[in-house]
Amino acid sequence: MKTLPSEDQLHTWKKDINNDRMKHIETLSGTLGINDINDLLKLHTAKNIQAAVQQEVTWFSKSYNKPQAVSKHPPPSLIEDFQKMLYFNRYDKICEENGMTAMELAMVCVNRWISSDHITWIMKALTESQKDTYCIFLNGSLNTDPKTFRRFKTGNTDLPSKFLFALNVGRNERGTFLGSDVHRGCHWALCHVDIVAKKIVYGDSLAWPFPNRLLSRVEKYIKVVCKDEEISDFSIVMLHDPQNKCPMSGTHRYGSTCADFYPLQTCGNICGSLLWSYQQ
Repeated sequence: MKTLPSEDQLHTWKKDINNDRMKHIETLSGTLGINDINDLLKLHTAKNIQAAVQQEVTWFSKSYNKPQAVSKHPPPSLIEDFQKMLYFNRYDKICEENGMTAMELAMVCVNRWISSDHITWIMKALTESQKDTYCIFLNGSLNTDPKTFRRFKTGNTDLPSKFLFALNVGRNERGTFLGSDVHRGCHWALCHVDIVAKKIVYGDSLAWPFPNRLLSRVEKYIKVVCKDEEISDFSIVMLHDPQNKCPMSGTHRYGSTCADFYPLQTCGNICGSLLWSYQQ
């Protein structure tokens, strides 16, 4: 075979054979059975891995701009250790320190999508690094997070005064919703709750409206710490007011209430990066 059929074509042929539509596939290069097709798909997998690793090697070797507002940056040795962890572990081996496989950790490289695994890990790390704020990936918890409630109901007097929620949200004709297994979200956002100041701050780099059902989820966490608090007593602050739109284009525009430290994104794929950098 002089050329490798595309992955889509191979998957179509495989589906046709598995559904008994065809016994084999006739091509100009010869006859392909199911085993031949599986071998060709493995070649595609190998090519994709090779291309991904080459992208990572190039990405690791590049210099990058360091924000002036950040006083401390990861040392080069830490970045080198991360690279070694990716390349000297099997792709499916769990890296105990992060609770993710090497393949999942590699998703933070180049321009790939940050997943819920990364968000769960960083929120756990943020919680363990201090005591004032409890951080959690809200979509990944149940309606009531058992670990949180067990921790706060055992007579623990060291209770947080703030909550930081990472959210995966989506949008349809009914408004903004919290992502779930049934209705998957496509965008990352933040919600910060200050129980002392009675303030809920919502940050969305696309300036979408406040998500439906978010208040009821947030209220359960507030009640764990302060049973007498009422969600109606809390003010809601939007870092980007969805109502502030350009009359001509209908797109969001900066206003006096917009937060400069939480910029609007200008493309469709950096919300996770904004979330990641803001939390750090």
